[in-house]
Parts: sequence; structure tokens; C-alpha cells
Amino acid sequence: MPQITVKIQDINTRRRIPAPRPQKAAAVAPMHNFPIKKFAGYWLPVFVYAGLIFRLSAIPGSDIPGLFPYQDVVFHFLEYAVFALLLSRAIKAYWPQQKKMRRLLAVMALVLVYALSDEFHQLFVPNRTASLIDVIIDCAGGLSAGIFL
Repeated sequence: MPQITVKIQDINTRRRIPAPRPQKAAAVAPMHNFPIKKFAGYWLPVFVYAGLIFRLSAIPGSDIPGLFPYQDVVFHFLEYAVFALLLSRAIKAYWPQQKKMRRLLAVMALVLVYALSDEFHQLFVPNRTASLIDVIIDCAGGLSAGIFL
């Protein structure tokens, strides 16, 4: 009688087609991932406040009332402390993985650049002068706010 042989394939020897791998995320996320509401909630306040600082810097020196001694120092310190808080809030919302020190450095760099541009702007305003002391006070206000972030 003839022998019937059945060839059984080993399951482990079959070639499998690997499942497609998910692609790595891009280093920079596409713009459609950042909705306008998020921008309006975090960066728009920064730009509006920067515009307010610019507008206040455009007031001629003769029109600024004297309320109390050293008001210039107090106002510079406070306005840039608030500016630093808004900047830090926006940076933290868009780049949450940033460490606190790196965020503080970014905030301080932006505060310094804006303070320098603000003082440059004051060169063109009647009865106002540019002062590096004001830039230092602005940065001190930004740093003091940055420490509490």
C-alpha cells in the first residue's frame, strides 16, 4: 500500500510582513497643531502688553505726572516683571518640555531685547532720554518675576 505523506508547514518558518511602523514626529510641529485660540490665549497678551509698553514710552517726558519719588524705577520694574510673567506663560504653554532654567534664559533674553528697543524708541520722544540704568531695572524686574515661575 502506498504511503500518503502530508507536508505540514512549520508556522514559525512562514514569512511575516511586518506592520508599518509609526513615523517619527517632526522636530517642528506643523502649524495646524497650534490653533488660533491657543495663540490668542497665550501670545496675544504678550503682544498687547508689549504694545502698551511701547505706547507708554511714547508719552513725552513733560506729560508724565510726578506721583511719588522714584516712580520711574518702580514703574520700569513692575512693567517688565509683568512682561516676563506673560512671556514665561506663553513659552511654557507652547514648549512644556522646556526646563525652568532654559525658560528663564529665554524670557530674560526677550526682556533684554525689548528693554533695549524701548530705550532706543525713547530717543525719538520729546523730553525723554535713553538710559542703560532703565534697561538694568527692566531686566531686574524680569528676573525677579522669572525666579517665581
